[in-house]
Amino acid sequence: MAELEKILVTVTLLFILSLPSLSQNNIEPLNLEILSSKQSQLQFNLNGYLQNSFDLDNNFTKTSFFLEACIPAQNLAGEFVNPFDVLLTWEHPLFIHEWIHWDDGFNYDAIGLNNCSTFSVAVRFSQEFLTGYEGAALTKVALYPNSANTNYILKIWKGNSAATLLYEKPLPFLLINQWNTVEINKLIVIDTTEELWFGYTCANQPVHECPAGCDAGPAIAGFGDLISLNDTMWENLSSYGLDYNWNLQGYVTTEYGENVFLGYDSQDNIAKDFQTSDLSKKADIRTNENNLLGFNVYHDDVLLNEAPIMECEYLDENVPWNANFWCVRAVYDTCISEPVCIWIIVNTLALNYNDSDVIISPNPVSDILYIKSISPIKILQVLTLDGSILTTHKPFSSSVYSLNVTGFKSGVYYIKLIREDRTYFRKFIKL
Repeated sequence: MAELEKILVTVTLLFILSLPSLSQNNIEPLNLEILSSKQSQLQFNLNGYLQNSFDLDNNFTKTSFFLEACIPAQNLAGEFVNPFDVLLTWEHPLFIHEWIHWDDGFNYDAIGLNNCSTFSVAVRFSQEFLTGYEGAALTKVALYPNSANTNYILKIWKGNSAATLLYEKPLPFLLINQWNTVEINKLIVIDTTEELWFGYTCANQPVHECPAGCDAGPAIAGFGDLISLNDTMWENLSSYGLDYNWNLQGYVTTEYGENVFLGYDSQDNIAKDFQTSDLSKKADIRTNENNLLGFNVYHDDVLLNEAPIMECEYLDENVPWNANFWCVRAVYDTCISEPVCIWIIVNTLALNYNDSDVIISPNPVSDILYIKSISPIKILQVLTLDGSILTTHKPFSSSVYSLNVTGFKSGVYYIKLIREDRTYFRKFIKL
C-alpha cells in the first residue's frame, strides 16, 4: 500500500452577507486535511468543523479549491562511480497537455438516422495508444453538433466495447455548427490497462436532421467512427460505406485537480460549462510545472537530502555491500508525488581493474606496496571490505608512493587514491 501524504490546504469560505446573523467580519479560513495515496483518490477530513456554529449548506456560497496533480519523476537509474558510491540519475516529470483524436480537426459533413431515433457516436483509444499517458486525466471533450433540435448527452466509457460508463452529462446549451468544448466536472484519470471511449448520445433526433459532425475521412475504422443504437453493440461507420471520423476530441493533461464544492450557489448556470474553442490553440490551464520545488531522494526509506534538490542526480556515498533500495519523489508546493524506485546490489563486481592510470605492485604483498599514478596523488586511503577507512596518507602530490602494510592483518583491502581529476580504487591482498 502506498504511503499516505498529508497536505494542508487553506480555503476561504465566503458567507452570504444578506443573512442577518453574518457579516464580512465572519470570513475565516477553513483548513482541510487531505489524505492522498494516489492522484485519483482523495479523502477530505471535515469532521467537527463549525458544527457548533453554522449550518454549512445554508450559510455558505459554493466554494472550491483546486488540487494540483502530483506527477512523479521518470527513468530513475543508478551506476557505480567507484566501489562505494552510487550516482542516481532521473528525468523531470512528464507533463502532458494534448488533444487526442482521430479526425483532422475540420468539419466536413454530419450524420443522422433515417428515422426519428436515438443513437450514440464514440471514438476509441486502445491500451497501446494510451501507453505513456499514465497519471494523466481526461478533462475536456470537444464535439461538433449539427442539430439544434436534438438532445445531446456527453458520455465517457472504459473497457472493451465501452463496457463501463464512467460519466454522462446532458448538453442543453451547445452552439450548433461549430466546435464546442465541454469541461468534465468529474476526475477521470486514464486507466492505461483498459480502453478509453468518449462520445455522445443523440437523443430523439428529428426526422431529416443530421446531428453528428464528421470530417472528410478516411475513416480510422474501429477507432474514429464508432456508432451504436444501444451503447452495447458498436459498429463502424465505414461498414455502411461512410468513410468518415467523428469530430470528437479529448483533452488529456497531467495538470488537473479535484474541485471540492462546499454549499451551493443558487445563481449557478450550466451554460457556463460550454464555450467554443479553436483546437489549434494551447489551452489556458494551471501548470504545476511552475510549482515543482525539486526532488527528495530516499535510501532504504531514509530521506537523504535536507531540502528538495533541483538537479536530476544525487551521489550516495559509502553505500554498504548489500541490496540497496532507492526512491525519488517529486516535491510540489501542494503535494509530493508517488515514488519512482530501483534496487541495486552493491558488490565488488563494480570495480574496474583494467585502468592503467594507477598501478599497484606487488600484489599480493607482505611488506611494502608501491602505488604509481600518471598524475600526482593528493590523498591515499586504505579501506576494509565494508568501506571503513583504515588509514589515510597524504603523499604531498607525488605520483609514486610506498605504503608499508607490515602491520596489517592478512586479508583483502582496498586502496582509495584521490587525484585532482578523479578518484580510483584498487584491491590488494595482504599475505
